[in-house]
Amino acid sequence: MPLKNEEAYLNKRTGSWRRLEELCVAAERTSRLTGDEVVEFVRLYRRTAGDLAYLTTHSSNAQVVEYLNALVARSYSQIYRAPRKGFLQALWEAIEKGAEATYRRRMFVFVSIAIFVLSFLSQGALHASRPDLRTFFVPPEMDANFAGWRSGVHEERDLSMSIQASAFYASNNPRVGITAAAIGAMTAGIGTFAIMWVNGGLIGILSVECLNAGTLGFLYSSILPHGVPELGGAFIAGGIGLMFGWAILVPGNKTRTLAIKEAGVDGFRMLVVALAMIFIAAPIEGFFSFNPAVPQWIKLVFGLLFMVGWISFFRIFGRRATERQA
Repeated sequence: MPLKNEEAYLNKRTGSWRRLEELCVAAERTSRLTGDEVVEFVRLYRRTAGDLAYLTTHSSNAQVVEYLNALVARSYSQIYRAPRKGFLQALWEAIEKGAEATYRRRMFVFVSIAIFVLSFLSQGALHASRPDLRTFFVPPEMDANFAGWRSGVHEERDLSMSIQASAFYASNNPRVGITAAAIGAMTAGIGTFAIMWVNGGLIGILSVECLNAGTLGFLYSSILPHGVPELGGAFIAGGIGLMFGWAILVPGNKTRTLAIKEAGVDGFRMLVVALAMIFIAAPIEGFFSFNPAVPQWIKLVFGLLFMVGWISFFRIFGRRATERQA
Protein backbone atom coordinates (compact mmCIF):
# COMPACT_ATOMS: atom_id res chain seq x y z
CA MET A 1 0.00 0.00 0.00
CA PRO A 2 1.52 3.37 -1.02
CA LEU A 3 2.67 5.62 1.82
CA LYS A 4 0.56 8.73 2.35
CA ASN A 5 2.44 11.98 2.77
CA GLU A 6 5.75 10.24 2.17
CA GLU A 7 7.73 13.48 2.16
CA ALA A 8 6.63 14.32 5.72
CA TYR A 9 7.56 10.80 6.89
CA LEU A 10 11.01 11.07 5.35
CA ASN A 11 11.61 14.53 6.79
CA LYS A 12 10.65 13.25 10.23
CA ARG A 13 13.04 10.24 10.06
CA THR A 14 16.00 11.78 8.24
CA GLY A 15 17.51 13.26 11.40
CA SER A 16 17.68 9.90 13.18
CA TRP A 17 19.17 8.27 10.09
CA ARG A 18 21.87 10.91 9.88
CA ARG A 19 22.61 10.48 13.57
CA LEU A 20 22.92 6.71 13.13
CA GLU A 21 25.31 7.33 10.26
CA GLU A 22 27.43 9.59 12.49
CA LEU A 23 27.60 6.93 15.18
CA CYS A 24 28.64 4.35 12.56
CA VAL A 25 31.50 6.58 11.46
CA ALA A 26 32.59 7.11 15.07
CA ALA A 27 32.49 3.38 15.80
CA GLU A 28 34.48 2.56 12.67
CA ARG A 29 37.17 5.15 13.39
CA THR A 30 37.72 4.69 17.11
CA SER A 31 35.97 1.41 17.97
CA ARG A 32 34.87 3.19 21.15
CA LEU A 33 31.50 4.73 22.00
CA THR A 34 30.34 5.98 25.35
CA GLY A 35 27.69 4.04 27.23
CA ASP A 36 24.99 6.53 26.25
CA GLU A 37 26.11 6.44 22.62
CA VAL A 38 25.91 2.64 22.56
CA VAL A 39 22.34 2.75 23.88
CA GLU A 40 21.45 5.42 21.33
CA PHE A 41 23.17 3.44 18.55
CA VAL A 42 21.13 0.30 19.26
CA ARG A 43 17.88 2.27 19.57
CA LEU A 44 18.45 4.07 16.28
CA TYR A 45 19.50 0.85 14.57
CA ARG A 46 16.26 -0.87 15.55
CA ARG A 47 14.18 2.11 14.50
CA THR A 48 16.00 2.38 11.17
CA ALA A 49 15.63 -1.34 10.53
CA GLY A 50 11.89 -0.90 11.13
CA ASP A 51 11.84 2.06 8.75
CA LEU A 52 13.58 -0.04 6.12
CA ALA A 53 11.05 -2.84 6.44
CA TYR A 54 8.17 -0.38 6.28
CA LEU A 55 9.45 1.62 3.33
CA THR A 56 10.40 -1.50 1.38
CA THR A 57 6.70 -2.37 1.08
CA HIS A 58 5.11 1.10 1.22
CA SER A 59 7.44 3.40 -0.70
CA SER A 60 8.31 3.68 -4.36
CA ASN A 61 11.44 5.72 -3.56
CA ALA A 62 14.10 3.14 -4.43
CA GLN A 63 16.92 5.56 -3.64
CA VAL A 64 15.85 5.94 0.00
CA VAL A 65 15.32 2.21 0.40
CA GLU A 66 18.78 1.52 -0.99
CA TYR A 67 20.31 4.10 1.37
CA LEU A 68 18.56 2.59 4.39
CA ASN A 69 19.53 -0.92 3.37
CA ALA A 70 23.20 0.09 3.28
CA LEU A 71 22.89 2.00 6.57
CA VAL A 72 21.26 -0.93 8.38
CA ALA A 73 23.87 -3.35 7.05
CA ARG A 74 26.66 -0.99 8.12
CA SER A 75 25.16 -0.61 11.58
CA TYR A 76 24.65 -4.36 11.92
CA SER A 77 28.32 -4.99 11.14
CA GLN A 78 29.34 -2.61 13.93
CA ILE A 79 26.96 -4.02 16.54
CA TYR A 80 27.74 -7.69 15.92
CA ARG A 81 31.39 -7.54 14.97
CA ALA A 82 33.96 -9.31 17.11
CA PRO A 83 35.70 -6.95 19.53
CA ARG A 84 39.08 -5.74 18.33
CA LYS A 85 42.00 -7.21 20.18
CA GLY A 86 44.89 -5.25 21.55
CA PHE A 87 48.40 -6.04 20.43
CA LEU A 88 49.34 -7.90 23.61
CA GLN A 89 46.16 -9.98 23.56
CA ALA A 90 46.66 -10.90 19.90
CA LEU A 91 50.31 -11.75 20.57
CA TRP A 92 49.42 -13.95 23.53
CA GLU A 93 46.79 -15.82 21.51
CA ALA A 94 49.35 -16.35 18.73
CA ILE A 95 51.82 -17.75 21.29
CA GLU A 96 49.11 -20.05 22.68
CA LYS A 97 48.39 -21.40 19.20
CA GLY A 98 52.13 -21.76 18.62
CA ALA A 99 52.48 -23.80 21.79
CA GLU A 100 49.61 -26.05 20.72
CA ALA A 101 51.11 -26.55 17.27
CA THR A 102 54.52 -27.26 18.81
CA TYR A 103 53.04 -29.93 21.05
CA ARG A 104 51.11 -31.44 18.16
CA ARG A 105 54.27 -31.57 16.03
CA ARG A 106 56.58 -32.31 18.95
CA MET A 107 58.16 -35.34 17.30
CA PHE A 108 59.97 -33.05 14.85
CA VAL A 109 61.19 -30.89 17.73
CA PHE A 110 62.48 -34.01 19.51
CA VAL A 111 64.32 -35.05 16.35
CA SER A 112 65.85 -31.56 16.18
CA ILE A 113 67.01 -31.93 19.79
CA ALA A 114 68.32 -35.44 19.08
CA ILE A 115 70.45 -34.18 16.17
CA PHE A 116 71.90 -31.46 18.39
CA VAL A 117 72.62 -33.85 21.28
CA LEU A 118 74.10 -36.54 19.02
CA SER A 119 76.47 -34.00 17.48
CA PHE A 120 77.28 -32.62 20.93
CA LEU A 121 78.27 -36.06 22.23
CA SER A 122 80.02 -37.39 19.13
CA GLN A 123 82.09 -34.29 18.36
CA GLY A 124 82.84 -33.75 22.02
CA ALA A 125 84.12 -37.32 22.30
CA LEU A 126 86.11 -36.94 19.09
CA HIS A 127 87.69 -33.73 20.34
CA ALA A 128 88.58 -35.37 23.66
CA SER A 129 90.41 -38.17 21.87
CA ARG A 130 91.76 -36.25 18.86
CA PRO A 131 92.24 -32.56 19.79
CA ASP A 132 94.52 -32.21 16.78
CA LEU A 133 91.42 -32.29 14.57
CA ARG A 134 89.99 -29.17 16.20
CA THR A 135 90.72 -26.88 13.25
CA PHE A 136 88.36 -28.93 11.08
CA PHE A 137 85.39 -28.16 13.34
CA VAL A 138 86.06 -24.82 15.06
CA PRO A 139 86.40 -21.73 12.82
CA PRO A 140 89.45 -19.55 13.66
CA GLU A 141 87.21 -16.56 14.38
CA MET A 142 85.74 -18.43 17.35
CA ASP A 143 89.09 -19.00 19.09
CA ALA A 144 88.82 -15.82 21.15
CA ASN A 145 85.30 -16.72 22.24
CA PHE A 146 86.41 -20.21 23.28
CA ALA A 147 89.36 -18.73 25.19
CA GLY A 148 87.01 -16.43 27.10
CA TRP A 149 84.90 -19.36 28.23
CA ARG A 150 87.96 -21.38 29.25
CA SER A 151 89.10 -18.47 31.43
CA GLY A 152 85.99 -18.74 33.59
CA VAL A 153 85.64 -14.97 33.87
CA HIS A 154 83.07 -12.57 32.42
CA GLU A 155 84.18 -9.12 31.37
CA GLU A 156 82.69 -6.19 33.26
CA ARG A 157 79.73 -4.57 31.49
CA ASP A 158 78.17 -1.19 32.07
CA LEU A 159 74.54 -0.38 31.27
CA SER A 160 75.23 0.81 27.73
CA MET A 161 77.17 -2.34 26.88
CA SER A 162 74.34 -4.52 28.21
CA ILE A 163 71.80 -2.59 26.16
CA GLN A 164 73.92 -2.93 23.02
CA ALA A 165 74.43 -6.64 23.63
CA SER A 166 70.68 -7.18 24.18
CA ALA A 167 69.87 -5.29 20.99
CA PHE A 168 72.35 -7.40 19.05
CA TYR A 169 70.97 -10.67 20.42
CA ALA A 170 67.39 -9.52 19.78
CA SER A 171 68.16 -8.79 16.12
CA ASN A 172 70.65 -11.54 15.30
CA ASN A 173 69.29 -14.61 17.09
CA PRO A 174 65.74 -14.47 15.65
CA ARG A 175 67.28 -14.25 12.20
CA VAL A 176 69.16 -17.49 12.89
CA GLY A 177 65.90 -19.15 13.97
CA ILE A 178 64.08 -18.00 10.85
CA THR A 179 66.99 -19.20 8.72
CA ALA A 180 66.89 -22.67 10.29
CA ALA A 181 63.18 -22.96 9.50
CA ALA A 182 63.42 -21.45 6.00
CA ILE A 183 66.41 -23.54 4.94
CA GLY A 184 64.55 -26.67 5.97
CA ALA A 185 61.69 -25.72 3.67
CA MET A 186 64.06 -25.02 0.77
CA THR A 187 66.30 -28.08 1.23
CA ALA A 188 63.76 -30.70 2.37
CA GLY A 189 65.18 -30.60 5.91
CA ILE A 190 68.84 -31.15 4.97
CA GLY A 191 69.88 -27.58 5.72
CA THR A 192 68.17 -27.69 9.12
CA PHE A 193 70.00 -30.93 9.95
CA ALA A 194 73.31 -29.27 9.08
CA ILE A 195 72.61 -26.20 11.25
CA MET A 196 71.63 -28.25 14.29
CA TRP A 197 74.60 -30.59 13.79
CA VAL A 198 77.17 -27.78 13.52
CA ASN A 199 75.88 -25.90 16.56
CA GLY A 200 75.62 -29.04 18.68
CA GLY A 201 79.18 -29.97 17.75
CA LEU A 202 80.58 -26.56 18.63
CA ILE A 203 79.04 -26.64 22.10
CA GLY A 204 80.28 -30.21 22.57
CA ILE A 205 83.86 -29.20 21.71
CA LEU A 206 83.60 -26.11 23.93
CA SER A 207 82.34 -28.26 26.79
CA VAL A 208 85.37 -30.57 26.53
CA GLU A 209 87.77 -27.63 26.55
CA CYS A 210 86.05 -26.05 29.55
CA LEU A 211 86.07 -29.42 31.32
CA ASN A 212 89.83 -29.66 30.81
CA ALA A 213 90.22 -26.07 32.06
CA GLY A 214 88.03 -26.66 35.11
CA THR A 215 85.38 -24.13 33.99
CA LEU A 216 82.60 -26.46 32.80
CA GLY A 217 80.31 -25.41 35.65
CA PHE A 218 80.95 -21.78 34.81
CA LEU A 219 80.03 -22.45 31.19
CA TYR A 220 76.75 -24.22 31.89
CA SER A 221 75.59 -21.92 34.68
CA SER A 222 76.23 -18.93 32.40
CA ILE A 223 74.48 -20.42 29.39
CA LEU A 224 71.46 -21.90 31.17
CA PRO A 225 69.47 -18.71 32.03
CA HIS A 226 69.19 -17.49 28.44
CA GLY A 227 69.96 -20.84 26.84
CA VAL A 228 66.66 -22.36 27.97
CA PRO A 229 64.48 -20.04 25.84
CA GLU A 230 67.12 -19.42 23.17
CA LEU A 231 67.97 -23.04 22.50
CA GLY A 232 64.33 -23.97 23.02
CA GLY A 233 63.34 -21.55 20.28
CA ALA A 234 66.16 -22.86 18.08
CA PHE A 235 64.99 -26.45 18.58
CA ILE A 236 61.44 -25.47 17.61
CA ALA A 237 62.76 -23.63 14.53
CA GLY A 238 64.76 -26.74 13.67
CA GLY A 239 61.61 -28.82 14.11
CA ILE A 240 59.82 -26.56 11.63
CA GLY A 241 62.52 -27.13 9.03
CA LEU A 242 62.41 -30.89 9.55
CA MET A 243 58.61 -30.85 9.39
CA PHE A 244 58.73 -29.15 6.00
CA GLY A 245 61.31 -31.67 4.85
CA TRP A 246 59.06 -34.54 5.92
CA ALA A 247 56.04 -33.00 4.18
CA ILE A 248 58.05 -32.71 0.98
CA LEU A 249 59.64 -36.17 1.06
CA VAL A 250 56.97 -38.24 2.83
CA PRO A 251 53.51 -36.67 2.32
CA GLY A 252 51.83 -39.99 3.17
CA ASN A 253 48.28 -40.44 1.92
CA LYS A 254 47.95 -36.70 1.28
CA THR A 255 48.98 -34.85 -1.81
CA ARG A 256 52.37 -33.20 -1.46
CA THR A 257 50.73 -29.80 -1.88
CA LEU A 258 48.26 -30.44 0.94
CA ALA A 259 50.99 -31.82 3.23
CA ILE A 260 53.14 -28.73 2.66
CA LYS A 261 50.14 -26.45 3.19
CA GLU A 262 49.30 -28.07 6.53
CA ALA A 263 52.95 -27.93 7.55
CA GLY A 264 52.97 -24.25 6.63
CA VAL A 265 50.03 -23.45 8.92
CA ASP A 266 51.57 -25.21 11.91
CA GLY A 267 55.03 -24.00 10.95
CA PHE A 268 53.99 -20.34 11.06
CA ARG A 269 52.35 -20.81 14.46
CA MET A 270 55.41 -22.62 15.80
CA LEU A 271 57.69 -19.91 14.46
CA VAL A 272 55.76 -17.28 16.45
CA VAL A 273 56.40 -19.06 19.74
CA ALA A 274 60.01 -19.85 18.75
CA LEU A 275 60.76 -16.20 18.00
CA ALA A 276 59.01 -15.12 21.21
CA MET A 277 61.31 -17.43 23.18
CA ILE A 278 64.39 -16.13 21.38
CA PHE A 279 63.37 -12.51 21.99
CA ILE A 280 62.84 -13.24 25.69
CA ALA A 281 66.36 -14.68 25.84
CA ALA A 282 67.97 -11.49 24.50
CA PRO A 283 67.70 -9.22 27.59
CA ILE A 284 68.49 -12.15 29.89
CA GLU A 285 71.67 -12.77 27.93
CA GLY A 286 72.56 -9.11 27.79
CA PHE A 287 71.88 -8.14 31.40
CA PHE A 288 71.97 -11.34 33.48
CA SER A 289 73.74 -14.39 32.09
CA PHE A 290 77.09 -12.72 31.42
CA ASN A 291 76.94 -10.28 34.32
CA PRO A 292 79.90 -10.97 36.66
CA ALA A 293 78.04 -9.27 39.51
CA VAL A 294 75.47 -12.09 39.59
CA PRO A 295 76.70 -15.22 41.42
CA GLN A 296 76.87 -18.31 39.24
CA TRP A 297 74.66 -20.34 41.60
CA ILE A 298 71.87 -17.78 41.19
CA LYS A 299 72.16 -18.09 37.41
CA LEU A 300 71.97 -21.87 37.72
CA VAL A 301 68.88 -21.81 39.94
CA PHE A 302 67.21 -19.24 37.69
CA GLY A 303 67.95 -21.33 34.61
CA LEU A 304 66.56 -24.51 36.17
CA LEU A 305 63.37 -22.76 37.31
CA PHE A 306 63.03 -21.20 33.87
CA MET A 307 63.34 -24.63 32.29
CA VAL A 308 60.60 -26.05 34.53
CA GLY A 309 58.41 -23.06 33.66
CA TRP A 310 58.78 -23.50 29.89
CA ILE A 311 58.21 -27.25 30.06
CA SER A 312 55.05 -26.64 32.12
CA PHE A 313 53.90 -24.03 29.61
CA PHE A 314 54.09 -26.45 26.70
CA ARG A 315 52.54 -29.26 28.70
CA ILE A 316 49.57 -27.12 29.71
CA PHE A 317 48.82 -25.88 26.22
CA GLY A 318 49.68 -29.24 24.72
CA ARG A 319 47.06 -30.81 26.95
CA ARG A 320 44.55 -28.23 25.78
CA ALA A 321 45.32 -29.11 22.16
CA THR A 322 44.83 -32.80 22.90
CA GLU A 323 41.49 -32.11 24.62
CA ARG A 324 40.26 -30.06 21.68
CA GLN A 325 41.13 -32.83 19.25
CA ALA A 326 39.42 -35.50 21.41
